Amino acid sequence: MIGHTFYRSLWKAIALGFAMTQGLQAYAGVAMDRAAVRDIRAQSTEYPEYAYTKPYCLRYGSGKPDLLIIGDSIADGWSGYLQHEFPDAVIDARVGRQFSRAIPIYAAMRQYPFFRDIRTIVLELGTNGPVTPHQVQRFMTMAGTRQVYWITPSVPRPWQKEVLAVAHTEARTYPNLHIVHWHQAAERQPGWFWTDGVHPNWQGVQHLVGLLKTALPQSMTGYAESRPDNPLLIPDIPENPQATATMQAVTLVVEGGGN
Repeated sequence: MIGHTFYRSLWKAIALGFAMTQGLQAYAGVAMDRAAVRDIRAQSTEYPEYAYTKPYCLRYGSGKPDLLIIGDSIADGWSGYLQHEFPDAVIDARVGRQFSRAIPIYAAMRQYPFFRDIRTIVLELGTNGPVTPHQVQRFMTMAGTRQVYWITPSVPRPWQKEVLAVAHTEARTYPNLHIVHWHQAAERQPGWFWTDGVHPNWQGVQHLVGLLKTALPQSMTGYAESRPDNPLLIPDIPENPQATATMQAVTLVVEGGGN
């Protein structure tokens, strides 16, 4: 007869294997992000106001933001362009960010009136590893009646199918969770990406932002008629340094470190 010790050992082995798989996938995601940063740095001279080459960004250009964008290196690298196209957005993005990190970040943000008034959230997450139904459910519970737009990842990695399945399943449960089908739009479009096939280049990000604009209420796209070849300079440092310090503290405490 197989004893309890055997079953305990078996479950420990299974748990260890799962943890190792998660860790390897997260490492792969960070490695992809670092490669993308190198690509952005190499090509940012062409669009210096739009591209960003540091591993973390926090941008906002309005004292009364109406949109929160939480993202990974894609939103980080093109945060200048996102700020240009969505001038009333707060953009919080970090290289290598997993979906799970959005939960404590948003939980901390909700403590401040500056964020509580934001009724629309964009999630650009899922590129760096798997997403579980429980993680999405926790985030949607915190979001309440806010409208959440999740940009699906276009990532040729093992976890893409899993992330897409979770996104579509949870969207059927939460009517305020809207799926922005980037993976479908970018399919068979290798010219939209840099060398890793994951992070959009200048051509690709214009298509991504256009797709997001189509999904969002028109009132949030203040520069819908702007032309990419006529960039608007967006300051990284807003006029309210106290609010900036508060927002940076929230993210740095939750994610455990600086740039």
